Amino acid sequence: MAEALLLIGFFVLASISAWVSMLILASVFPFFNFKKEYTEYLLRVSGAPPTRLRLLLTVYGANSYFFKIDWGHDSPAPGALKTTPNRNLFRMLLLALATLIFSVFLWVDASAMFNIISARI
Repeated sequence: MAEALLLIGFFVLASISAWVSMLILASVFPFFNFKKEYTEYLLRVSGAPPTRLRLLLTVYGANSYFFKIDWGHDSPAPGALKTTPNRNLFRMLLLALATLIFSVFLWVDASAMFNIISARI
């Protein structure tokens, strides 16, 4: 039972750190900010612009599955399924790689700060 709680806690912390890393990367680097494209997608699909909360929860559209499929792939013919990857999918994959690297950097930095603080106490 204790192992399951540790595993759940690890996945919760990993998910939160990945979300925070994506949010920092999307707000610092304009290359990873999909706010304009996501807003256009939601206006076309639902007819309403996204709220600020929805933008933050989906990290400016980068975590929205349907937006990834619609924006990251082209359809071979009008009305067909979108199956051909395009350059936008490459941008999303670069964001995923940058998020992984930045998350590891944040954990290493937090560990170093913990060691420095605990050494001075």
